[in-house]
Amino acid sequence: MHKSIPRKQALDFVSQWRAGMSEKEVRKKTQKIAEKLFLQDEFVNAKNILIYASKNKGEVYTRAIIDMIVGMGKIVSLPRINKIKNKFVRGAFLGWDKVIESEENYLESSVSVDDNFDDIDLIIPPAAAVSMSGKRIGYGSPYYINLISQTLAPKIILAFEFQLFPEIETTEDDFTVDKIITERRVIHVRNKPRFL
Repeated sequence: MHKSIPRKQALDFVSQWRAGMSEKEVRKKTQKIAEKLFLQDEFVNAKNILIYASKNKGEVYTRAIIDMIVGMGKIVSLPRINKIKNKFVRGAFLGWDKVIESEENYLESSVSVDDNFDDIDLIIPPAAAVSMSGKRIGYGSPYYINLISQTLAPKIILAFEFQLFPEIETTEDDFTVDKIITERRVIHVRNKPRFL
């Protein structure tokens, strides 16, 4: 059994790696991740996909992935913060000219849909880091933990290998995903609880 890595140590490690990545390297590795994602049953069978739009340096370039998903005829939604309810609602992705930056520095759709996630078939949330057991370490906000409590849709993390750790110290705002896809492999997380 692996000893849990302190959360701050894992995040500092990831931050250093991200800072050193070139845009060319990010795009190349993202393409490999996308190719693996598109072969997964959860993706193939999904019609409605909720995915984040990447914004930060050294992050999996989901903007390119979103364009490819739209090109396949699937429906894409972006999480949108509702400050009154302090949670995510659905924002319809209607092109990059309809995407804005929120006060919390998320890229989100300027077009709200509703807060019903019943017909979402697949969720692809961002992750700062992730453990081999599928525990996702986020960026400190509770929005995603609130969102996933509203749906049973499978969750897949897209990450670079350097974001993957044997075990990481977690908090109540971290949750377990169903799969992790990196540029090198697909990790199936089976028989794990969705929440800690």
